[in-house]
Amino acid sequence: MAGPVYFRKVSEDPGTVRCAFGPDPEGMPRTLTMHKAPAPRQWTTTAPTTSP
Repeated sequence: MAGPVYFRKVSEDPGTVRCAFGPDPEGMPRTLTMHKAPAPRQWTTTAPTTSP
């Protein structure tokens, strides 16, 4: 059976975010390091032109 998991951010830098987590907000014995993905490219589209 699943239960709640609490997360707290420990640190952040330009490339990673590190969080502590566990079953109790007072005791978070484990850590998780997540690597940030680069921002997605912004694509621009143009509407097709129609001639009269």
